[in-house]
Amino acid sequence: MRDAPPVNLIPFGLLELDATGTVLLYEPVKEWKSNLTPKSVTGLNFFTEIVPFSQVRELQYRFDTFISNGVAEERFTLSLPYNHGQVRVRFLLARLSKQARRGLERMAIVQIAPEN
Repeated sequence: MRDAPPVNLIPFGLLELDATGTVLLYEPVKEWKSNLTPKSVTGLNFFTEIVPFSQVRELQYRFDTFISNGVAEERFTLSLPYNHGQVRVRFLLARLSKQARRGLERMAIVQIAPEN
């Protein structure tokens, strides 16, 4: 696992993930200055291929718990390493209803934003 990804590699914006963490949709927010594009992250596993640094374990645990527990949304903040320091990052997990076109029931939207 990487220890300190550059800030421009944290996918700030909205992501739609399936229950395994695979990115189905990514909508970056330009003012948050992520160099990642929708094409570069769609189909990748968020936890092992996009942000595989050690602090992501807590995020993955929260995501897995969220997927399995049935609550509608969860908000929290984590500190993540970048540029030889830390950034406080806000997360919003929100449950999606069944997506008929994909046939998937366990999906979530993840919003990632730097804490102001």
